Amino acid sequence: MPRFWKAMLLGLALLVPCALALFIFLYPNAIGQNLTDWAKHLTGPSIEDGPRFVVEVDSNALRRHGHEMLRDAVRADLREGRISISRAPRVTDAGVEVWPRDTDRQAALARLAKLGQPGWFDISEGDGGVIRIAYTEARLAEQMRQAVELSISTIESRLADLGGFRFSVRRQGDTQILVQVSRSEDLKRLIELATKHAKLEFRMVDGTIAVAQALASRAPPESEILYGWQKEGKQPYLIEKRVIISGGDIADARPGFDLRTSEPVVNFRFNAAGARRFAQATTENVGRPFAIVLDNEVISAPVIREPITGGQGQISGNFTVQSANDLAILMRAGALPAPLKVIEERAAGP
Repeated sequence: MPRFWKAMLLGLALLVPCALALFIFLYPNAIGQNLTDWAKHLTGPSIEDGPRFVVEVDSNALRRHGHEMLRDAVRADLREGRISISRAPRVTDAGVEVWPRDTDRQAALARLAKLGQPGWFDISEGDGGVIRIAYTEARLAEQMRQAVELSISTIESRLADLGGFRFSVRRQGDTQILVQVSRSEDLKRLIELATKHAKLEFRMVDGTIAVAQALASRAPPESEILYGWQKEGKQPYLIEKRVIISGGDIADARPGFDLRTSEPVVNFRFNAAGARRFAQATTENVGRPFAIVLDNEVISAPVIREPITGGQGQISGNFTVQSANDLAILMRAGALPAPLKVIEERAAGP
């Protein structure tokens, strides 16, 4: 090869790396942006740039629910100890009040002192023979920690079931949860699905008096008036307070279609314990309607035509395909431990 061409090739070999180095030195932002755009093209929108919302566990509702559970535990504990009370235990903002008879007062104090784990409760006496039981601040803080952790797990399960995007759910402070998603075509639906309490209960309809009579006067002490959900036109029902089966007894739930009407429905299956209780309840109440209640709204109230012993059932209630799918997701993931309040919402962007 002539000496001239060798010199040209050698010059090019030195010039190209120098030019590339100079370009990178002078335009690092352009290179970085191009690489970022290329990475986004491969992986899709980032979670950081996508929609986000922050929710907070309702501490008042959590405390109220804890006090209601404490009241039931106190009632059961005193009954087991054969301790007589003059009035039913009462839930207050501070805790639970109970009135044992004078002859059983010391026995009640001794028994309640052993209720729960050490350090869970403060017990005091007041005027009129009342005994007050309240959670300690340490126990309330632990209940909140557990509620936040369970809420995170439940939200993650619901979003994973919905699918089609990447997401992140993490604690923010003591009571808040930050949810970030890579994208969402319907943020309102996403937030509703993530934050719905989804407390599912199966209860009997009270047929002792007409619901119109209960509305005009008052419901029997062991029942309450609930209303159908919006698509049912808010029809009133008189429903027994006793819960036959809760959502915790649901093993699986899937959307489907009614074979007779072709309408969207939700098919569900109980676990073994739930199947036994449901079989017993339907066997004992043939001919009576029972209510499927979600967050104190009646989804449907079918009549029990025959004992249902197979551990499976179907929920119909003027569903759309989407609402049936959403309800199935909620039933599979289970209820949140307490209501969540949305305190921040951002559609997308920094």
